Amino acid sequence: MSTSKQFRKEEFSEPVNNKQRKWKPAEDKVLWKSESDRLTAIGLILKKNGLRKKKIHLVRNWFMIELGFFTGLRVMEMANLKVEDLVIYGEHSSVIVRKGKGGNRRDVWINSKFKKICLGYLEMREKLGILNTPESYLMITNKGLPLTTRALEKAFKKCAELAELSKHYSIHCLRHTYATFSLMADIDIRFLQEQMGHASIKTTEMYLSLIYGKNRRALENIYQKKEEE
Repeated sequence: MSTSKQFRKEEFSEPVNNKQRKWKPAEDKVLWKSESDRLTAIGLILKKNGLRKKKIHLVRNWFMIELGFFTGLRVMEMANLKVEDLVIYGEHSSVIVRKGKGGNRRDVWINSKFKKICLGYLEMREKLGILNTPESYLMITNKGLPLTTRALEKAFKKCAELAELSKHYSIHCLRHTYATFSLMADIDIRFLQEQMGHASIKTTEMYLSLIYGKNRRALENIYQKKEEE
């Protein structure tokens, strides 16, 4: 079995049948509100401690969490990001993925909140003695060296542990979370396809099953509180 197939098997549920390999995202791969709030809170603590202790890796971990939540980038795409890939000084802001899956380039649009986070991260790097040259990597060690995807995975696992999240979560859950919450916010699915870098709209549509499942369960409880009273 190839590495890509192994990865997909870990991140998605089993196929519906043997004749048609139809994959669906699993709900336990998404960080729902309470979990994402805990992880975000841990990130803010890491940022504060990183600035106080002058440890760039703590500030970087905060940015890693926010980057995943606000862009849904793959871990390889995160690792390859450089300062020049942050388009944050004009009216329209985006993150440039120069070599995504299949070697494709894409622009991932970002909102004003994440734009401020990016500007803040660059400012914090300068305070910690990191030069923000165009070719500088965003994900670096305390020695200023670029991080590997494996190192990013380990960094996320440490953050998840601090947030008391289940051990099964990997950094890829940030991507699943971004896609799911984007659809819940009524973002156009074609636009989301471009944001995610999916070759087929069918891949993006798979995330709709998570929303439908959550809504079906919510429907069961619509008058539960009133009946208990």
